[in-house]
Amino acid sequence: MTAGRDGKQRTGRALVVVAKAPSPGLVKTRLCPPLTPAEAATLYQCLLEDIVTKMWTCRGSEFWIAYAPEGEEYFKQNFSERRLLTQRGKDLGERLHHIFVDLFNIGYEEIIVADSDSPTVPLSSIQLAYEQLRGEDYDVVLGPSSDGGYYLIGLKRPAGGLFHSIPWSTEFVMEKTLERVSELGLKAGLLPVAYDIDVEEDLRRLWKDFAASRDLKEQTPKTYAYLASLHKDLTPGNSKCLEAKTINAG
Repeated sequence: MTAGRDGKQRTGRALVVVAKAPSPGLVKTRLCPPLTPAEAATLYQCLLEDIVTKMWTCRGSEFWIAYAPEGEEYFKQNFSERRLLTQRGKDLGERLHHIFVDLFNIGYEEIIVADSDSPTVPLSSIQLAYEQLRGEDYDVVLGPSSDGGYYLIGLKRPAGGLFHSIPWSTEFVMEKTLERVSELGLKAGLLPVAYDIDVEEDLRRLWKDFAASRDLKEQTPKTYAYLASLHKDLTPGNSKCLEAKTINAG
């Protein structure tokens, strides 16, 4: 336990999910089509709620949601029982940097920041990230995404240079971040590769993973139920929904 600048005792570990309010037309836009903006927003809401519920159960850490400022009303209404932190900064790099700075400043010693749209990441990966941060071998931990980004980053001290001049939202995010790690003289530990839900192909992959894993269904029940409802309600020629082939487990 450590005391932060606010005088409160901390566990030493913070686990943060970065999130946006699920507003149609503002989230998961690359899923439209095949989804409508409203369907994409509902899907994101399911992903967010499932991931928050899962991360909340992670032992030995204090859980936070860092939300985009335009979503303040939504998060205060729907997640009032969680610790909430407003993101600040002009781009993703600045926002990530400030999340770390703000939480280190109140007394945390190991901080992990994860995304809100990678539903297959198990809690064992979170625990592995903390184990890597605890030792002397690694300064930063990264969870690579299959699209070239990362779904998680963990630090045990601020390292703003990690987030400078990164081509966010491209397939080069992980590559350039590892270059920054090397330039700063840091050592990075890597977690198992996962994937986030950005495009139609990701939906197909997730549906197949649901078919193959009962545990995944149980860990992400809202996302599974919503995808199942889309599949059930599909009719030929219905442009508002996914075509059956999109998420057909067979």
